[in-house]
Amino acid sequence: MLVLTRTRSMCLFCSFCVAMPLSANVAQGQASPQSLLGTVRENRNRGQGLAGVEVQIDGEAKGTSNDAGQFRIGNLKSGSHLLFLRRIGYLPIRTSFVIRANEVTVLDFYMDQSPYLLPTIETTVTTHGIYGTVWDSSLVPLKGAIVDVLGFGGEDATTDQVGHFEFPKAHGGTYMIRVSMPGYGERRTVLEVPKGEGRRIEFRLVKSGRGDHAPGESEALWALRRRLALSFRNTRMSPSEIARFGSMRLCDVPKISVLAGEPTTVIVNGVQVLREVSLCSWRMDEVALIEFCSRVGCHNPDYPMPLRYPDASGRPRRGGPVIIWEKR
Repeated sequence: MLVLTRTRSMCLFCSFCVAMPLSANVAQGQASPQSLLGTVRENRNRGQGLAGVEVQIDGEAKGTSNDAGQFRIGNLKSGSHLLFLRRIGYLPIRTSFVIRANEVTVLDFYMDQSPYLLPTIETTVTTHGIYGTVWDSSLVPLKGAIVDVLGFGGEDATTDQVGHFEFPKAHGGTYMIRVSMPGYGERRTVLEVPKGEGRRIEFRLVKSGRGDHAPGESEALWALRRRLALSFRNTRMSPSEIARFGSMRLCDVPKISVLAGEPTTVIVNGVQVLREVSLCSWRMDEVALIEFCSRVGCHNPDYPMPLRYPDASGRPRRGGPVIIWEKR
């Protein structure tokens, strides 16, 4: 996944895939200062523009890419902005960019195709712990899939000949379950297991050529494992809490705005740090888990500093950074 960023004469290569649209009249004239020009292409065919990519900036819809995969957005304020790009059938992209006074910012993005993700099926069982089965898209059980349960009493294991896995000690908390297998797309889900109860969950994996992970992802998941096992529940919002707010924007949820402040620093999926962005850019139905960092930091080996930034008056903000684990 690749993003090429140009501010006139400067080029910057990023390690994730983004696509940005440009209006049809971009090629016909010079863009005004403090505007954003973008081109979106398919990662598998970098010469072909990708049409119909929805573009949002700071949580507001700004348009879609044209037939050449281009778009133009003008009248942007100087400073940092959050860009969100999505198109059905492709992996969405969320990244920050900076607009400088009297400059035109040019961004080129490459989007990866996303296989259709079949939903997980969760049921309650009388036996304590977490149990389940991993299948392929044709409901053939997958032997040797790696299942990693992050949380109290969780560990990792591989599925047996019938695709079965079990973690009898994992009960009484919030867990992230990560399922991976070479040649298939990775799946993650977050679930709650009340103390003394059990859950059964079934995964269906889709074949995919993608096998790379973002830098620092393994360390971030290790840190999440520790936080889920040892930290207090009031340091996060569980799936049941998140579900109560439907499609509300995060900035409209009282608990989040009080603990995090607005704007804030957001760490996406434990690895991508977006500084001073609006929480209005996310909806509650887009996230699986939300964590609130304290004044001493997020307890992440990659980011040991508190990640707190002062406001215009020089005083610290009232809240700390937020870790948003998006649905996958």
